[in-house]
Amino acid sequence: MMSSMWSRLRAASRLPVADSDSSVTLSDTQPSRDYQSRVTARWIAASLVTLLVINSCKTELAPSSLVAVTLEQTTPWPDTLVTGEIATVQASVKDADGTDIVGVDLQWSSSDSSVLQVAHPDARTAIIATHATGTATIIARLDRDGFTSAELRVPVVVNQGAWPGLLTVGSQDTVGVALWHTDPAILGALSYAWQSSDPAVLQTNALAADSSKAQLTARASGAADVTLAVTGPRLGRVEFREGLAVGNVQITAQPAWPALLPVTETTQLAVTVKDAGGNPLPAATVHWSSTNLSAFTVDSTGTVTALSRGSGEVVASVGAPPFQVAELRASLVVVELWAAVSAGGAHTCAMTATDGTGFCWGNNASGQLGLAVDAAPFKTRPSRIVTFHKFTDIRAGASHSCGREGVDNLLCWGLRNRAQLGDGICPSNATDFSIICTPFASVPVTIVNAGILNGQQVAVNEIAAGGTLTCMVNGLHIRSSSLDPVGFCWGNLNFANYNPLPPFDSTAALAQARSFPESQVITAGGSQACVENPHAFSGTGLEVQCAGLNGSGQLGDGTTTDRNTFSDVLRFDAPNLGMHQGLSDASAGGKHACALLVDAVWCWGSNSSGQLGASAASICGPSDWVPTAEPCSLYAIPAQLPVSVSSVSAGGEHTCALTATGDAWCWGSNSNGQLGRGTVGGSSPSPQVVSGGLKWLSISTGGNHTCGVTVARAIYCWGANASGQLGDGTQTDRAVPTRVSEAPQ
Repeated sequence: MMSSMWSRLRAASRLPVADSDSSVTLSDTQPSRDYQSRVTARWIAASLVTLLVINSCKTELAPSSLVAVTLEQTTPWPDTLVTGEIATVQASVKDADGTDIVGVDLQWSSSDSSVLQVAHPDARTAIIATHATGTATIIARLDRDGFTSAELRVPVVVNQGAWPGLLTVGSQDTVGVALWHTDPAILGALSYAWQSSDPAVLQTNALAADSSKAQLTARASGAADVTLAVTGPRLGRVEFREGLAVGNVQITAQPAWPALLPVTETTQLAVTVKDAGGNPLPAATVHWSSTNLSAFTVDSTGTVTALSRGSGEVVASVGAPPFQVAELRASLVVVELWAAVSAGGAHTCAMTATDGTGFCWGNNASGQLGLAVDAAPFKTRPSRIVTFHKFTDIRAGASHSCGREGVDNLLCWGLRNRAQLGDGICPSNATDFSIICTPFASVPVTIVNAGILNGQQVAVNEIAAGGTLTCMVNGLHIRSSSLDPVGFCWGNLNFANYNPLPPFDSTAALAQARSFPESQVITAGGSQACVENPHAFSGTGLEVQCAGLNGSGQLGDGTTTDRNTFSDVLRFDAPNLGMHQGLSDASAGGKHACALLVDAVWCWGSNSSGQLGASAASICGPSDWVPTAEPCSLYAIPAQLPVSVSSVSAGGEHTCALTATGDAWCWGSNSNGQLGRGTVGGSSPSPQVVSGGLKWLSISTGGNHTCGVTVARAIYCWGANASGQLGDGTQTDRAVPTRVSEAPQ
């Protein structure tokens, strides 16, 4: 009886017990009853039930005073959200019959507030704000007197929102708070405040039409936090923070840019442009520029035009201030196409293939570089000779240099103390100090002008510069078949302060007394000069004529007697030479000389360092110029080369030769690495190929260094470099071929 009465009373009330201080709740989408209007009746019914149980049925257990409830989603809650999103959710309280119970507060929370934050402006509604990717659970809980505890747990996966993780400098993007799962009626009016932690990297500006969105402007590479503070009367304040990275535009050369560009040539450059994420930007505008407009220019299409020798950078850029500019920079060297190089005592001279402009570098103590007022003691890079003349041939001697322009002009500069310039300023007799003269000329002086030498018509067909001696071949004789003398030499063959030989004349005009017979080959060394004499041929040997000092047998006449004329005949006394063959090349060195007969090298003179290319030689001297005996050959002997050669060059104490295939072979002294084998020191009579694998057009040996022009028209030098004679911008000796610097000094 008591049980049925309890049921009837409870069914009649249908309302659970609640605290008297419960607040009015937001209406929801389910039908509900007014809790406050019926509270008194509920308490009377409850009391009556209790009284009936106590008085009428004492043997039956009293029912619990707690009302059983469940929590349900009023509307479906999202199971996925994105970072930077605001969502609204609602829950309802149901009794055992599924009827809504109103006026009961719920407690809202998040299992991980760093991922998902929950605010609850009223009892049945929560506002969700997402902060980071991950998984968190939304928890709605009922835990109060008079009711059983109830909990609603809904897991939510938070994914990365639409905000870009990486922006590109110069780009703009629009971002905003996501309101995809939001009931605007619940949120009410909201205000938005945007801020960047580093406006220099990333600038934020709220959109005028919709302040829930902002325009991001990437200004410079780096990182910045964008903060969005959202406030509202029911939301309170929620802050979102996103860390964004800004990367610059990526510019790459496509295809690879050349590092060298010969003078007067052009090349087309191209680039590919991508954003910070590596995505192509085909519409990007590329700006081109040169850091050295005197060396090369670059037009708006990326076409580079080489103007003159020098170096700089080609710059391809995208963007403009105030944004960070993206750049691709690459070094470009405008190189000369060299025609010839001549290695002297401690300096080197060369001329370009484009127009014959002359350059010299190395020791400048006597003005041998031809730099006019530039009194620098040395230059480590090629420096332009101060003259408007363009050269067809250029030669470096011990301390002077000469160059010819076609067959009409001959110029010389440098030391003139032994009359080696041929301008008549200083006497050739070294013992005559009664005449005071300027000992050197730092600017080229004209010896033959417009084909006229002392009123006589000449053609400068070939020139040679030695120690203190200069010679030229008059090509007019070859053209006219005249038997008149065709060659001139001037200066002095003696280095010492005594003069055992009569000096040559002090001017080219007076040098006819020292003229020599018809020749197409002439060479001047440190102490001798040699020419080919095809008319003097007799017997079975090729004959050349040499004059000068002969203490080491460098005249090749079988004696150590000094000669002051070219009348003495050097014979190549090799057996079975057969018919006469012309001398195709000859070169006089310090105290030795070599000649090319057919395709074999023959050398004579000093062999102190194996410069003759043979280990065995007779013993010469002593003589008045060489006080001690030294290994040498009084006659020409063949150098032990395993290959056929096409040219030969004799240096101070070493010799080099070229093959028809462009390989260079050297032998003799290696005191400064002048043999180009990668080692320094010692000497070798055995010819070996120069290291580096380069192919050569010509080669020239100096005092203790060697230079050559490659088939690509580049100049490489190796050996001694104390005066910068290698031209690589240093004073460091090199044991392997090292390219001459193209950067002006």
